[in-house]
Amino acid sequence: KIRRLGVVGPGELIGDLALIDKQPRMASGRAVKQSKLVCISNGNFQKRRDGLAKSEKVLHLLVKTLGRRLRGVARASD
Repeated sequence: KIRRLGVVGPGELIGDLALIDKQPRMASGRAVKQSKLVCISNGNFQKRRDGLAKSEKVLHLLVKTLGRRLRGVARASD
């Protein structure tokens, strides 16, 4: 069954939580009009995340914590 979870617009992301917490995506996206997409590879993101962990420990912890909480909210709503 297909269920619309939301609509994203220009400059927004999908699949971001999977990059943050290294868990499978919980949803897929479908373009409803002609779109231009940019793929962020897992390897590229992990390099940036690792750099953040070294240079901005508090911000890195905040991102991890928010990701974990969002994943929990999404699972609870199923």
